Amino acid sequence: MNPKTDWMWRPLHEAAVLMRRNADSAKAQTLSAFDKRVLCQAARELLLAQSSDWPFIITNGTTEQYARRRFADHLNRFHDLISGFEKHAYDEERLATLEYMDAVFPELDYELYCSGAPR
Repeated sequence: MNPKTDWMWRPLHEAAVLMRRNADSAKAQTLSAFDKRVLCQAARELLLAQSSDWPFIITNGTTEQYARRRFADHLNRFHDLISGFEKHAYDEERLATLEYMDAVFPELDYELYCSGAPR
């Protein structure tokens, strides 16, 4: 954390709270396989936004604009997915594109974000 990166932490903390709230809400429901995919992809996007690479690159001044863009892209995708989940309206083609683009952690389960989830 430093003056070049301190702007990043608030939106990351807010996104983590939002992810936990939606994961808790989802656990109390019977979700479709599609809704689970949306939440799992939201979790992936959050993890990618939280990557220590972005602040490291920004701090060191190497490809700083790239790091800022990638951070914003992942955070925006996260919010888009969560908004779609909350409204029960998300485009399947868009989801498939994001799953292809950001295919890390294929076994990631959104329930890891639930309150009281095993650590």
